[in-house]
Amino acid sequence: MIYAIDAHPFIWGVKKQSHENQTDFIRKAEEFFKWADYHKHIVLMPTVVVAEVLVPETDEEVDRYLKIIGDRFFVPDFDKNTAKIYSRILHGRMDEIKKNYQAIEITKQQMKIDHIIVATARAHRAESIVTYDNGLITFAKGIIRTDGLRDSYPFGDAPPPSLFRDL
Repeated sequence: MIYAIDAHPFIWGVKKQSHENQTDFIRKAEEFFKWADYHKHIVLMPTVVVAEVLVPETDEEVDRYLKIIGDRFFVPDFDKNTAKIYSRILHGRMDEIKKNYQAIEITKQQMKIDHIIVATARAHRAESIVTYDNGLITFAKGIIRTDGLRDSYPFGDAPPPSLFRDL
C-alpha cells in the first residue's frame, strides 16, 4: 500500500522536531515509519512537501535530508497525469474552494499547495494522506482519506530492524 505524508510526519519522525506540546508526535511518527517499513508499505512524499521541509535547512542539512528522502521515500514528479488530476479537482469548484480556504483562514497559495498534495496522492493511488493540516484535511474530503498518526501500529511479532531505526 501507499501512504502519502505532508510535512509534519517528516518533521516529527525524521527531523525529530516538534513544538513543546507536540513531543508525543515524534514517537507516533517514528512508529508510523517503522510500521510502514515493516509491512513494506510505500511512503509517498510529494515534491512540494520535500521543498517545504528543506527550506529552513543549511546546505549540508539539505544534502543529508535529500539522501534520507531518496533512500526511504517515494518522491514522484508532478507530471502530466498529476496535473490533469489537479485540474479536475479544482475545475468548476473554485467558488466552493474559495469559501473553504477563507473559512479556515489560509491563503490561496496554501490552498493550491494542499491540492497539489491531494492530486499527487490520488495520481499514485495512495490509501490516505497522513496529516494534521486543517486545510489539507478540508480539501481532501471526498477525494482521498486523511489520517492522523495512531498511538500504536500493529507489527504482529516484534518489529524487525527498520530503515528508519537510525534517523
